[in-house]
Amino acid sequence: MRAISKAAEPASLIAHRQTQHCDYENYPEKNELRHALVGEQKGLCCYCMGRIHNGPGFLPLACRFASAARSDTANKSVPLK
Repeated sequence: MRAISKAAEPASLIAHRQTQHCDYENYPEKNELRHALVGEQKGLCCYCMGRIHNGPGFLPLACRFASAARSDTANKSVPLK
């Protein structure tokens, strides 16, 4: 696994966390968040080192390592608080 140096999170995510019932499903700025994450990771998956990109429909955690790591929460809404 690759270490990632985290930058400041997008202001829209900080604001969204202040709202009631916030989770990823109702976060409206997913593209902004995806762009920030791909930039932090320098276009590489931190699990398998495969290329990731900021294109539409791209699932940043689609590699087999990430899928196994999140299999118990795959169909659940994840709170952002």
